[in-house]
Amino acid sequence: MADQSIFKHEGRLGGSTELDADGKPSLKYIGLFVRDIGATVEELSRIWGVESWERYDFTPPQSSVMVGNTFRLKVARAYLLGLLFQICQPIDDVDIFAETSPVWGKFLQKSFGGIQHICVSVDNWERVVNRVVENGGRIYKCLSHGGKRCAHIEGEIGNMAMAIEERTALGVPAAKASGVYNLEGKIGRTAELDAIAQPTLQHLGIYVSDRNTFMRYVSKVWGVSEWETLEFIPTQQAMVVGDSIRLGMANTNVLGLLLHVSERLDDADTFAKMSPVWAEWERTRGEGHYHLCLSVDSWEQVVDTVRSRGAHLFASSSYEGRRWAHFLCPVTSLNIEIEERPEP
Repeated sequence: MADQSIFKHEGRLGGSTELDADGKPSLKYIGLFVRDIGATVEELSRIWGVESWERYDFTPPQSSVMVGNTFRLKVARAYLLGLLFQICQPIDDVDIFAETSPVWGKFLQKSFGGIQHICVSVDNWERVVNRVVENGGRIYKCLSHGGKRCAHIEGEIGNMAMAIEERTALGVPAAKASGVYNLEGKIGRTAELDAIAQPTLQHLGIYVSDRNTFMRYVSKVWGVSEWETLEFIPTQQAMVVGDSIRLGMANTNVLGLLLHVSERLDDADTFAKMSPVWAEWERTRGEGHYHLCLSVDSWEQVVDTVRSRGAHLFASSSYEGRRWAHFLCPVTSLNIEIEERPEP
């Protein structure tokens, strides 16, 4: 039976076909920028059960930075529900950081942090990056680290920042990589939840102010061929937690990652009354990477576990017969959606 929450459903999922053929992309990490890395690590460890973190200071020499200026960061890395998280905090004052690294710095000036970019590893790095630049993408930071080049592409419309990293067969350990200092700890994971959930990334959530303008931009820069569009308006009766929302959506694949793009259909005041968490994010951040959605087994057990550890469950309903729950981690403004994996 058709989902009664779906209206004006048309088109079909496309993808960045030429880039995919050249790059054979795979997700490398989720990049967060935060103002307080200690509080972020503590919160994610408590809520999601991260066992340990690798931590170090990172200041690449200017000679390794091909585009932009060098920078000084505190970095923490661990796997959360099977995804590598790379959390960064500037060592310098945020305003000073914004002068030398304006895209990263301005991101932090707006809010206390969250997902800033997604990093994808590719073959044929130069060909992929050159194609993106030829299509109108702008590199705001590019550096070589640990034997790999990485280009950060600005999301000029929609703030969907992406990093493209060179895939190499032999990497250089972080302890030996130029610019790494005070290395300690090890990369851990959320072993308990992983065993229960067997999590897989379902989609990346992007929030925008105008999905049609965003779709044209992404199609041009990333070579997307087609989009699936719809309006998502669940009934209030279907909502288990939170109020009903009205979203215009557009879905496609970029570098092998499924994007769910959303814009509000109501005016700002109505949206704030119905969806205060989403409205606050829009007020402080505007647009960009909003949430990660993971499909899991044992959905109820995962949701109950995370909720008992202090994550804020602010919206939950069902979609095409699958239950979903949006959790907010207040310190990081990190929104993770847990979706029930459909029966095979």
